[in-house]
Amino acid sequence: MVSRRIYVGFLGVLAVPLTVVSLAWACVPAGNVTVSPESAPAGSTVSVTASGFPAQEVALYWNGLSGQRLATGMGPVFTANVRVPNVAAGAYVISAAVTDEHAQHSEGRAPFEVTGSANSPTRRPRRPPASTRTRLR
Repeated sequence: MVSRRIYVGFLGVLAVPLTVVSLAWACVPAGNVTVSPESAPAGSTVSVTASGFPAQEVALYWNGLSGQRLATGMGPVFTANVRVPNVAAGAYVISAAVTDEHAQHSEGRAPFEVTGSANSPTRRPRRPPASTRTRLR
């Protein structure tokens, strides 16, 4: 009977801090990020909207929170026009996070695809008019 009381008391002692920590974590809002358009060439400008954040400074990052900082704005909602970095074509992510001690809990992400370079031609070059072409005989 004594061991049962000790066991129940031990669980009660553990339950209090776990409850406090879980409530604190649950109160931090989760952010949302949308990008328009969802794909574009490197060097182009896209519109990024961050919403659902606390009314604090929110930073936008390229390819994760350790990546290049693209822009900052004030929550709970803001939109920024950002330039796609000069990177290779492929799949990336644009992240937003509150720049305070709760950044790891207040993060939002959106997938983004880089389709190529802004300087790369999308069409084949046009042929010059017939009058300027040289004929070989």
